[in-house]
Amino acid sequence: MDRGEWLTRLDLLHHRVRSGEQVDSADLAWYRAARQSLLKGGTTEQNMALGGAERLRSHLRLQRALPVALRVGGWARHTTTVDLGGGGLATLVADPPPVPAPIHISIALPDGDLVIDSGSVVGCAQQGKFHRLAISFGPVPASVVARIEDYLLDELLPKLDFWNTVLDKLAV
Repeated sequence: MDRGEWLTRLDLLHHRVRSGEQVDSADLAWYRAARQSLLKGGTTEQNMALGGAERLRSHLRLQRALPVALRVGGWARHTTTVDLGGGGLATLVADPPPVPAPIHISIALPDGDLVIDSGSVVGCAQQGKFHRLAISFGPVPASVVARIEDYLLDELLPKLDFWNTVLDKLAV
């Protein structure tokens, strides 16, 4: 199967699975393996591009701006994500949380809010007048990671298919 067929099959099965459509066991097994392969391959590529001081990621992150609410103790901020992945997110805030305690996170995904009670700030860097917070999700159920990855694939697959079509026409 060539790259175009592989992407088309993955995109089609992703939409069928996401819509709750019945998918036979062989197609479902292929979908799960292809999905994992794409996400793992993307994570590997992102890690290869990281600088020496940056932490390796265990999950693919995409730059996406989604509304997010953060709360720890009396500190609460409504902002947007800079990037998002199954293991965490980054965001910009005017002031970082005052205490290093578990952070409550609510991300507004297109299919509804996703609440995570076990985040922690793993990095805080000044960027102009803002602070870029890198937040790692604590232990979360696999269903939380899968929901984020579903969203990422919803965003990613149409773009991959588009660029695959462009590359095929350019004979690259």
